[in-house]
Amino acid sequence: MIRVAPHVTHPLYCDMKTDGGGWTLVSVVLSDSSSDCDKYPVDGQSVEQLGFRTGQWASLSQREMDAFFLSGNATVVRVESRGSVEKKFFLSKPAATKSFSVFHAIRDVREWGACGGDYRLSDRPAQYDRVTNKVTHDGGCMQHWEDNTARCHGKTFTVSRHGITGDHKGSCEWLYTFESKCTNQTASYCYGTCHNDYGYGTKSEESPQAGVTTWIWFKGL
Repeated sequence: MIRVAPHVTHPLYCDMKTDGGGWTLVSVVLSDSSSDCDKYPVDGQSVEQLGFRTGQWASLSQREMDAFFLSGNATVVRVESRGSVEKKFFLSKPAATKSFSVFHAIRDVREWGACGGDYRLSDRPAQYDRVTNKVTHDGGCMQHWEDNTARCHGKTFTVSRHGITGDHKGSCEWLYTFESKCTNQTASYCYGTCHNDYGYGTKSEESPQAGVTTWIWFKGL
């Protein structure tokens, strides 16, 4: 059982082996979606499935995720995609304040602040120090592109074109697509979870790969 917010506990999956251990699973993202509430589950989604590494959309709520992120010291986010190609990113915001919403920032990359200063991001496992829980920035910057919207439970949220890691190396690197045309995000249309759909470092968008699952983990000291 993990306390994610005051008086709130959930049985969550903890990875005690990879990258030094101590990682807690907070969200599962798939390639397909026909609902903004999959991509912006403000009130949480299938939280019971976070107890297992399962192929189902699942997430803590915004309130729970934000409280859990801020409860640790300089919490690091690990984004891990598996499909035809495996990809991993480490993302941190060392000086995050209580007003910072990591839940929203995962979908609106502007919230992370200045590239290399306010946040540090790397797709190189060697640039994550598992002892100090610190990330060395790899030089790439997340791109907002333009304002888009997500609508869930009668509320509208302003978000980036894509979620993290926002094309930080100029190729297919994101979790969510929020463009207005993308009412139905799949592995073959609107390119969900592009960390993997075409393989890292390629520009081709002709041969997407279905069956991609991405896990979002938190680790604090």
